[in-house]
Amino acid sequence: MRNKRLRRFVVLTALMLGMTLTLIGCMQTRIVDRIKILTVLGVDQKNGLYQTIGLYMDHMENDRIKSIHGEGDTVELMLSQMNMQSPHTIQTGKLRMLVFSRRMAEQGLDSFLHTFCRSPITSTSMILAVSEEPPQEMFQSLKGKNREGLPYHLIEQNVTSDNAPLNNLHIFLFNCYGTGRDAFAPYLKRNKYGKIEFTGLGIFQYDRLKLVLDAKETLLLKMMKGRGKGRILPVQINAGSEEHVAALSLLKEEPSMHFALDHGEALKMTIDLHLIGMLKEIPRMNMRSEITYKYTVSELEQQINDNAIKLLNKLRDNGVDPLGLGDFVRGHQRSWDEEDFYKREYPRMRFEVHTHLTLKESGIGY
Repeated sequence: MRNKRLRRFVVLTALMLGMTLTLIGCMQTRIVDRIKILTVLGVDQKNGLYQTIGLYMDHMENDRIKSIHGEGDTVELMLSQMNMQSPHTIQTGKLRMLVFSRRMAEQGLDSFLHTFCRSPITSTSMILAVSEEPPQEMFQSLKGKNREGLPYHLIEQNVTSDNAPLNNLHIFLFNCYGTGRDAFAPYLKRNKYGKIEFTGLGIFQYDRLKLVLDAKETLLLKMMKGRGKGRILPVQINAGSEEHVAALSLLKEEPSMHFALDHGEALKMTIDLHLIGMLKEIPRMNMRSEITYKYTVSELEQQINDNAIKLLNKLRDNGVDPLGLGDFVRGHQRSWDEEDFYKREYPRMRFEVHTHLTLKESGIGY
């Protein structure tokens, strides 16, 4: 009995060892110092050619940012030319960010994405963004900086602090090719000090950039999407005869939508925003007074209503739908048709926004 168990143990051990050796033999060994692992890829299109810049960390020079350039008629030719300039193999399997110039985004990204996403090593979790100027120019200032200078850290930090909505290649493709919705992407530009900063959102119509929202409009869009908390919204406060700018810190957001036919003709979309927030850096005013409190809350609710309706009208007039209102209506209409909705119903849609704000406490300044 004991010999049978021993033989069984030896056979199983031999099988496991054989499988391990087989798997090891199938592995492709690549030494990090002998390859260039691109983490950011910036792409522009000019005169029918893709022009690109790839950022990578040079491990032989204290992990400093280095760049490599390439161009070509196709994605493969572009990457091939980058390989021809390098003594080490270029690897794109660890890309964390893909940046398109505004010029290329306005021309359309379908052809590039169709080819690029077919590669089995392409990660759909990478960030997709749009830059005001060609990435080759924008990224020049990053050469020689340390890892923290890579632009995907900027986007990740703003997503974490709720200044930017979560967006990656997977979400972008879902919104771009999905029904009843449009895609969006973080928008980058250089400020007057030459630093790259997140300034808002680029809104797409199918695969083409159609509209750019500023930072305040981006916060309003995120608020109506109802994702996240902790964002800061600039507001106007009347204190006596003077107007002051204050900061409304949102602690909780619960939006809800419903629609109805307006006099039997156009659709009217109503959005209820239930917000809990804290007012910071307010002027000298007694927020403990019930009259002052109610007046301030009413004033803030009206500001949010007006700004939200203005944004919704702007999105409608530009024919884009990043909120997914078409998808919302589709879920309530059995005979809904996407082409008919965006051609006939969406351009005539009316909006109402009702904000219900609760101020938990007020911040420094009163």
